[in-house]
Amino acid sequence: MTFPSLIAPYFKPAFRFWALMAVLMVIAILDVRPAMAAPVLPLTSGENQTDLHDHMVYRLGENRTLAEMVPEYEAGRFETSVPVSEEQFEPYSDLWSAITVKNILKADGRLADQWIVTFDAFAVRDADIVLVRQSGDVDRLLSFSSAEPYDPTIFSGTQLKSKPLILRPGESAILMVRTSKLMAASPSLAIRDEADLVEHELRTAALNAAFYTLAIFGLIVMLGINISLKSSVGIRYALLFCLLLTALSFDDNIPLRFLYPNHPEWNAYIGFLISYACIMFGFYVAGFSMVTRRGSHPWSTHVRWLALLPIVTLAMIPFLPRVTSYKIQLVWTGIMCVAHFLPLYWWEKSSNRRLFEMWAGLIIIFIAFVIYATLMFSGYLENQIVLRNFAKTTFIVIGTLVMLGLTYGIISLRREHDRAQEEKIRVLKKDAQTSQRLLEAEKNYSRARDQAALRQRQLATASHDIRQPISSLRMSLDAASAKLGDGEKANIREALDYLETLSGDYLVESRPSPSEPETADEPYSLSMIFETVGQMFREEAISKGLQLRIVESSVKSTIPPLALMRILSNLASNAIKYTETGKILIGTRRRSNGFTIVVLDTGMGMSEDEIIHFQSAYEKSDKSKGEGLGLAICQDLAKQNDLHMEISSKLGRGTCIRISNTTNHIY
Repeated sequence: MTFPSLIAPYFKPAFRFWALMAVLMVIAILDVRPAMAAPVLPLTSGENQTDLHDHMVYRLGENRTLAEMVPEYEAGRFETSVPVSEEQFEPYSDLWSAITVKNILKADGRLADQWIVTFDAFAVRDADIVLVRQSGDVDRLLSFSSAEPYDPTIFSGTQLKSKPLILRPGESAILMVRTSKLMAASPSLAIRDEADLVEHELRTAALNAAFYTLAIFGLIVMLGINISLKSSVGIRYALLFCLLLTALSFDDNIPLRFLYPNHPEWNAYIGFLISYACIMFGFYVAGFSMVTRRGSHPWSTHVRWLALLPIVTLAMIPFLPRVTSYKIQLVWTGIMCVAHFLPLYWWEKSSNRRLFEMWAGLIIIFIAFVIYATLMFSGYLENQIVLRNFAKTTFIVIGTLVMLGLTYGIISLRREHDRAQEEKIRVLKKDAQTSQRLLEAEKNYSRARDQAALRQRQLATASHDIRQPISSLRMSLDAASAKLGDGEKANIREALDYLETLSGDYLVESRPSPSEPETADEPYSLSMIFETVGQMFREEAISKGLQLRIVESSVKSTIPPLALMRILSNLASNAIKYTETGKILIGTRRRSNGFTIVVLDTGMGMSEDEIIHFQSAYEKSDKSKGEGLGLAICQDLAKQNDLHMEISSKLGRGTCIRISNTTNHIY
């Protein structure tokens, strides 16, 4: 039998199939894989490789040494992606990443080139970066542990940086990275030229400085404006933004660098506390903001009570996986953001107007949160550079919107204030015109009354003066009537009797008739009279540079308001007329059995003789341009209404006039 006839059966299709299956089973059992060619990353002087994710290969290696992992890498047993899912990953397990790097410049005798390896330090407990050369030499480029004090020489902002990676032209080596992280995520590695890294650090520091300076300045302005406006809601929102900015500072390791560099283990716990403080205070601010002057929203108390629920989650953090804690925190943040829609709805309902700008700002905040949550749950949590920059951008946008909303609110408030002032001025002008007409009518009435009183006194005086001559004439005629007849005597007596009767009737008619003083139908507040007098004379006082002060009073009285206003109008007019500097005060004081109205000025004053003199009708000083009836009219009106007017004055210091009630007109 020939050899070809012996091996021919082995080439039949069925046999070939089963033979292939047997080989595959052996490979599967023995974990024999085809060798994967090690990926090579070409490097040149001055070139940067900012994202090595697509070039790296990965393998889990818990408690395995570098000497064990290098042969596995060379044998091609590393995989192109993280070999386990997030659910299967044990937190802080060792993940090895590897890549072959080669300086592709020609070996022309030039010096070796240098690069720096960087990656984000978020959620990294410890890490090692080593360079394994073809000669077998090992360069340890980085050894990091989160339990060690903060070392600024291995940090570039929030990223870890290695010692220089040195390769001669044409040389290749294996870059091995071991990371112990919270999540099953590849480290965001980058290889940078040293000069470019310095430039990158300066640019990052400048951007961070600009961000925090702008944020702090904006918060100071926001807080100051709300304090000046006495807006408790605005002050609380400003404090909430301060807490949010503090939480952002933990992502940049600012508290770790400047407050407790020797205790890095504090950073994660304090960061969690600050984050939950933001959530709890956010619920409180949302609940408090639903209380306005017109009432409170029915859910206001419930929203404020929600601030206590995150404490339960905070107490469970030591017993939960860290990733789960992050996600629960994010859920609470979302609920807190939604809670702020309620006060906005309540503000609209209370003010009866649409707050479009506030709705727009809140919707943008909510959309930003949704994007952030989507990035986090989609596997971007390990890429903290993306999330951190997004958070800062969102904070600036939100802060700008809040400042714009605050500015718009101040402008709206100013406009409403101007409209209210214009309406108030319009009402005051109308009241002033009405008061002016009343004052003119009062002056005309006073003038007519004074003229009538004058004519009455003149008539009484004339009648009184005529009676004496008539009596004398009667006596003279009686003595001379002896020569006259009886008829002539009777006619003369009749004429004299008529003249005497006529003059007597004039005296009786001119005598004031006693009558009960009038009273108001219902008690009224004296402040109403005071304010009316103030509106009548305030402009006149201001034009002379005087301060007319009206003191409000709760005293009520039934004194005829027109009479009281006439008295105070005359006194206020005289006070302004004879006061050059200072002020005039009108007010009232309660007494045990009544009240006293006080009119006080800082004018030229009067002597005791002048006080007595000027209370008489038509008596006035040389400087007066009036008729001299003011004080006399006030005295008459006071007596007619059972009031007592007392005048005290000192030359050069001013005058004080007190009007006291003598009967019970107080309520």
